Amino acid sequence: MPTFDLRVDNKKARVHASKAYMTNMDTNLIRFLSLLTLMCFLKGEPIVGEPVCTSRFDYEFKVLSKLVELETEHKRLQEIVGAQQTAVSKLVEFEIEQKRLLETVDTQQTRIDELQQQIETKGL
Repeated sequence: MPTFDLRVDNKKARVHASKAYMTNMDTNLIRFLSLLTLMCFLKGEPIVGEPVCTSRFDYEFKVLSKLVELETEHKRLQEIVGAQQTAVSKLVEFEIEQKRLLETVDTQQTRIDELQQQIETKGL
């Protein structure tokens, strides 16, 4: 019996050693692939940075394209500002009209109070 137990333990040890070897091999493979990917990434063109111009025409084309984009954005922003200014002016007009109406209501309420006092004093 003790020899059987030793064989089982020996087999388990071999299986454990084999698993450890495979885990180590997997780790090394992952490291290698990560390093390879990093090297390929660094050797390629930069993702963020200045655009490369190959000729004067290319440079001028890119500058003019950017200028057109900026002009379009400027027009869009001017339209937004114009719409906001219109909305603000309408709100100011509404506020002025509201104040005028409140003053009218106050004067009418004052007139009503005066008439009520006159009625009470005359005894009608």
